[in-house]
Amino acid sequence: MDGDVDAKRQRIDFRRQFNEDLFLAISHLKDVKYIHIRRFVQVNDGRWIPTRVGVTFTERRFAMLREIQPELDSRYFQWQNCLEVEQFERFIGGGWYVKIDPSSLQVDFRKYFCSGKDSGHRRPTRTGVSFHIKDWRILAEYVEELCDLDPQLRETTTCLDTHDSQDQM
Repeated sequence: MDGDVDAKRQRIDFRRQFNEDLFLAISHLKDVKYIHIRRFVQVNDGRWIPTRVGVTFTERRFAMLREIQPELDSRYFQWQNCLEVEQFERFIGGGWYVKIDPSSLQVDFRKYFCSGKDSGHRRPTRTGVSFHIKDWRILAEYVEELCDLDPQLRETTTCLDTHDSQDQM
């Protein structure tokens, strides 16, 4: 019986608000953990309900977010110290990119589409979420809090580290 308990993943309830309507949250579906940066709306009875606006990370894609966290921190500290914020763009897997635009100071998590005809050109989709860079530091603290609650998230490797065949391409 104890083997069954070990085999099943620990379910953690976690939801932290880092912006007026954006949350870092966890959900579970069929014993798979998903981490979300998601917009919520507050309904009449005071409860917060998730919307479709946001980004969902598997544990491996969340590891990619943690891997680029120092780069995002760097841009945040540039903004905080009234320095020019450098352009930032990073692929995090599955068609998802994280970008920081120096002119708008928005951190943008966005899914992109590449058509089969023009594989060199990618277009942003409506799927994703963006927020001002001032909110990044709070989100980063909640990412660390989540990893403290679930240490396995610190040990998970990125999906890009496990796809050896893609490195060869």
